[in-house]
Amino acid sequence: MKYPQGSLTDQQVQETWFLLPEISLIYEVVLGENGYVQFKRDRQTIRTAGGELDLIGWPDMTFVTYHRPDGSELIDLDDLCDTYRASATLHRIMKVKSA
Repeated sequence: MKYPQGSLTDQQVQETWFLLPEISLIYEVVLGENGYVQFKRDRQTIRTAGGELDLIGWPDMTFVTYHRPDGSELIDLDDLCDTYRASATLHRIMKVKSA
């Protein structure tokens, strides 16, 4: 099913999210080559402190990095909705600025 980017409902955000498999080519496409290098550094720092840094995506081609200070904690779905909304808003702002 195809969705316009940034248009998922909270229920869709909670039901359709997925963790991207850490395959360098996928991460480089999503984050850019420099972004992936920085992500790996940040992830190592966060893991050393007991947390986790994930790359989460949705079927509308929205992707976010998601930091959990305690890596054993489950992803907070309400927080994930807020993160998705913030990402969608930023995407719209950047799209207007680049036009």
